[in-house]
Amino acid sequence: MMRVSDLVMLCDAFRDAAGGLPESTLSHRMFGDSKRLTVLRGGVADITVGRFNRAMIWLRQNWPEGRDLPALLAGWPVSEAGDQVDQAEAVQ
Repeated sequence: MMRVSDLVMLCDAFRDAAGGLPESTLSHRMFGDSKRLTVLRGGVADITVGRFNRAMIWLRQNWPEGRDLPALLAGWPVSEAGDQVDQAEAVQ
């Protein structure tokens, strides 16, 4: 079972793979909210299953080219319903 802490760990790996992308920048790109990752990391708030899934799909689709995809993310589907999520679209 995947947990919010797994999502946060994958976000940290993404930030490293992207050359040190600030957490607030990734949070804004994924959720349209620059503080969402910080809140999730602190355990102050939770996330819906749908939003969690869309965040995982966003990470899968936007993983930096040439960087190894983490095993937790490698098995994740690229889309929810067979359609690609717009890579510029925030998870809402």
